[in-house]
Amino acid sequence: MKYFPSEVITYKTKLTKEEVLERIKKEITPLYLHQAHAERFNGVVIGDTFSLKQVNTRSTSFLPTITGIVIADGSSSIVTLNLTLTKFIQAFAGFFIVMMAIQFVIAVTQIRSINDVGGVLFMLAFSGAFAFGLLKLIGVGFKIEADKIYADFFIVVDAESFEKK
Repeated sequence: MKYFPSEVITYKTKLTKEEVLERIKKEITPLYLHQAHAERFNGVVIGDTFSLKQVNTRSTSFLPTITGIVIADGSSSIVTLNLTLTKFIQAFAGFFIVMMAIQFVIAVTQIRSINDVGGVLFMLAFSGAFAFGLLKLIGVGFKIEADKIYADFFIVVDAESFEKK
């Protein structure tokens, strides 16, 4: 079951694999320089694969981690991007959801009479709504940032077409 948002997109381009990798390299700052330049991404290209993170120029926590591969397809190439939430955001959301679950378990163990059930049901509803809202907020934020990355990469790889999975 998928708890956190992630997306896969595949671009088809007329460029050769080498041209695509060269264009990606021009758009990134190596990880060890960390935002020392004004490129769009921090990351690394190793062989046919790459791992990137968009340079954060505004206050947002939902910038996805980008991993990808470039595959030769005759005289053209196929670029596949995998976008996932950063491990920090996954841990942050998971921590709060676990804390809400623990709070609910503690509330259930405190039931001493039928009159206490209403409070526990309220706590369950509140905890569920909070957890749902948190995950929904993360999903919406991720989607907004992912769409910006898709548009950027469409230009970077001079794509003819793309497919979201």
